[in-house]
Amino acid sequence: MDSTHTCKLGIEFGIFCALHTYGCQLSQHPHIHVSVMRGGLDVKHGVWRRLFFKKKTVENIWRSAVIRLMSGSHIRDERQWCRYLQAQYGRYWKVHFAKKTWVAWHSVKCT
Repeated sequence: MDSTHTCKLGIEFGIFCALHTYGCQLSQHPHIHVSVMRGGLDVKHGVWRRLFFKKKTVENIWRSAVIRLMSGSHIRDERQWCRYLQAQYGRYWKVHFAKKTWVAWHSVKCT
């Protein structure tokens, strides 16, 4: 399921994103943490609906969204930047699907 599909179903779900520039050891390691709710609000009926996201679908949507966002950047060498962006579609982008968190502290604790 993707965001387009959930919109067609009339379901609103939440996403939280955090940009990190350093890892736990304070070494430079730019990365993004994204948490997606495993359900959403059926806006028509006011009830909670469970959602299931396919990993491969999310990987493709995420990669495309980031590349689209980056394409709006102000870069001096337009051709080189376009080649860089185009190459990203062929690369593997790691998307980690963690198990459901039962205790909120585990989501914020750096291990």
